[in-house]
Amino acid sequence: MMPRSSRSRLQLSEEQKKKRRREQKKLSMRRARSKLDSVALEERRKKDRERYHRKKEEGLIKTIKDLKPRDQRQLRKMWREKAKLRREKEKIKRTTEQMLHENTPPSSPQPSSSPQQSSFSRIRSGKAVGARNKRRLKAKNEYLINRLIVLKRKLAKYRMRLHRIKKGQKRGNTVLVKRKIHDFFIDDEHSRLTAGKKETITRRKVKKQIRLLNDTILNLHKIFNNKTGLNISYETFRRHRPFWVIFPKTTSRNTCLCRQHANNDYIASALHQAKIISFSNATDVARSLCCDNILRVSCLERTCTLCFEKTLDYTVINGNDTILYQRWVTKKVPQIIKGNEKLCQKTLKECVRTSHQLLVNKFNISLSTFMQHLANIMNQYKAIRYIKQNLSPSQCLLHIDFSCKYGSEVQSAHFVRLDMAKVLLMA
Repeated sequence: MMPRSSRSRLQLSEEQKKKRRREQKKLSMRRARSKLDSVALEERRKKDRERYHRKKEEGLIKTIKDLKPRDQRQLRKMWREKAKLRREKEKIKRTTEQMLHENTPPSSPQPSSSPQQSSFSRIRSGKAVGARNKRRLKAKNEYLINRLIVLKRKLAKYRMRLHRIKKGQKRGNTVLVKRKIHDFFIDDEHSRLTAGKKETITRRKVKKQIRLLNDTILNLHKIFNNKTGLNISYETFRRHRPFWVIFPKTTSRNTCLCRQHANNDYIASALHQAKIISFSNATDVARSLCCDNILRVSCLERTCTLCFEKTLDYTVINGNDTILYQRWVTKKVPQIIKGNEKLCQKTLKECVRTSHQLLVNKFNISLSTFMQHLANIMNQYKAIRYIKQNLSPSQCLLHIDFSCKYGSEVQSAHFVRLDMAKVLLMA
């Protein structure tokens, strides 16, 4: 090993060197004082007291009354801590002396023994007491260590048992939540069943008829949490969606194509294109007027105390500007039947040009009727769901939809008269 050079030593600053010299000087003075006899020590203490009083008279040493209130509190706090430490040390000393006195057996009388032998006897007895106490503490420590090992094993056992119980409960809760989400998605209020023979989907050799969602997953998630009272995350709700419940395409998104629905959608679409409102269909407009943007019967019927005063915001810059929109109307049109001209009632789609303000007023008037129409639809779904849940084994429910949606046309465009739609049911 190479010898350490003087350069490799730690380089101290001047302040650190002065501090070290002062400490060494104090230590040397303390050692010299400990070697003094009683007379010299008393003389030394007398000089220290005189020097202290002289410095105090000169103002070099401040008493507690000369300090500020904050410094006085800090000094008193330091005194209390030192006094407490001193009392604890004295208490430990007294306890140790009392224990040695109680556990030390009386020495047998030895008249011829010298003081030096008596001192050795007390030392041996003290060592014996210390060894006995050490053995007792060692045995106690071993017992506590073994006890701790046993308790740790029990704690691990019960922790694993609790983990297994919670895991089983979680598995049961997961199955229940999955069943509720499944029933929610296949409800007629939230998805509709397709009628085509080829509109099926197969996964893992399970073939199901396709159902189309009536709303977005985000809105359905809010409705589910509101109805069930559960706090299910969006990701869990989306993951447990049945595979045959899929998102509708643009051409199959409409669920009701009655005249009221179609005409209000046309008006909303025209106002949205003119940047008067921020919604492209009437259902979204109705949803914006409900609490939490969720369709509820009380909100749609305007009986809710929280949202019955909500209104739609319009951005009309110039109310006299013209706008073009479509609508379904029933008119009497002349037709030649067997060589004779007759007036026939038909449902036709026509384009209407009006002003921005007139169309906004028309939409405001028809919006309340449209929201009541949505409430009726929700009540009908609720009634159908109640009937399904209370069917007996000998009963069945038939849901027949006559609204042909060829080219997004309302039903009356195909079936003008009620007696043209006839159904024959045979049991």
